[in-house]
Amino acid sequence: MLRRVLLPLSLLGALTLSLIANVHPVRASGQTAVQAIGVSVVGTCVITASDAMNFGNYDPVNANATTDLLGSATFSIDCSPGHNFSLLIGAGQNPGAYAGATRAMSNGTQLLAYDLYTSNAYSTVWDSANTVAVTGTGTTISQTVYGKIPHGQDAKIGTYSDTVTITATY
Repeated sequence: MLRRVLLPLSLLGALTLSLIANVHPVRASGQTAVQAIGVSVVGTCVITASDAMNFGNYDPVNANATTDLLGSATFSIDCSPGHNFSLLIGAGQNPGAYAGATRAMSNGTQLLAYDLYTSNAYSTVWDSANTVAVTGTGTTISQTVYGKIPHGQDAKIGTYSDTVTITATY
């Protein structure tokens, strides 16, 4: 039994020695390979609406019987540099509930019409059809939204409010 074990070990040793003796150095053949490397930079935006639009007091009998009540608020946008996007503002919680306006604030079942505009000219309602185009800079951009409560509304006493969603589409 001892010989059988030694014989294969001797053969293995001889083979190993033979392989070591026949090793030749490998030389570079001059071939190259190209490795593709890539990344996709995605366009992202962060919108922060920290400034609530507070119109103050609406006086349907005197001050606002013939004069609209105006207001404004700002929000910030931080988007990828060079990224083009459009800002739209949703219709709020009471869309089209009041004739002649896109939006309405509510106080229970009472409504007070208002609209949001793209500029202080108050000529273009800011909604999903009329958007504002912006190009990202990689730094925070401040954007102003302008509001108007039309004059002559028969509003009951109380606090009226609404919530709208600002969306960046790209």
